[in-house]
Amino acid sequence: MRAAPGAIDQVKIINNEIHISTILQKEPVGICGSGILSAIAEMSRNQIIDHRGVFQKNHLLTKTEDGHKFIVLAEREQEGTKHSIRVNRHDVNEIQLAKGAIRTGIEILCLEAGILPEQISRFLIAGAFGNHIDLESAIEIGMFPDLPLDRFSQIGNAAGVGSREMLMNQTQRLESKNMVAEINYIELTSQPFFKDYYVAALSLEKNDQLTKML
Repeated sequence: MRAAPGAIDQVKIINNEIHISTILQKEPVGICGSGILSAIAEMSRNQIIDHRGVFQKNHLLTKTEDGHKFIVLAEREQEGTKHSIRVNRHDVNEIQLAKGAIRTGIEILCLEAGILPEQISRFLIAGAFGNHIDLESAIEIGMFPDLPLDRFSQIGNAAGVGSREMLMNQTQRLESKNMVAEINYIELTSQPFFKDYYVAALSLEKNDQLTKML
C-alpha cells in the first residue's frame, strides 16, 4: 500500500521477535515500500532468507501454508475477520528485481565514468519511494554501495521541483539547456556486461565491490 497512516514503514527482528512501526503509529493495516524493504533486510540479517531470497524452512519465524513460505509481520482485524500481514517469496523477489536494476545502473554508470562507487561524494535519491526508503536497509541488501550515510540525500520529488523552477525562472531554463548539451545518455540494456551485472546484483548481499567481481 502507499505510505498512508497504518502502513508498516519499518521492521526490526530481535531474538526472533518482530517489532514494527507504522505511519502515525496507527494500527497496522498493510505495508508500504520502505516497510517491505526494511522487512527483507531484517530477514536477510537474521538468516530467515539466504542471499538468493530463499526462505530457510527451519527458521522459527518461517511459516508454510499451501506449500508457500512466509513470515507474519502483524495481525489485523477487519469486519470481525482476522488477517495477517505477511512477507512471502513473491515479495522478496519483487525487491530483488528492483534492487538488481538500481544497483546495476549505479555500477554501469560508474564504469562508464571510470570510477568506483565509493568515489562518489554524494548520492541524490529522488521520488516518493526514495524519500521514504530506509537507507540502512538499502545498504544491507546491496541496493546502494556500502558508504557512510551522510553521503546520501533523500530529495523527494526532484522532477516536480525542477519543472517548477524551470517554469518560474528563465535563467534556470538556460542552465538546463546548456546542461542537456553535456549529458551522455547510456542505454543500460545495450551494455555488454548488463546481464552479468544484473544477475550478480540480484543477490541480497552487500556486494559493494560488484564492479571488481565481474
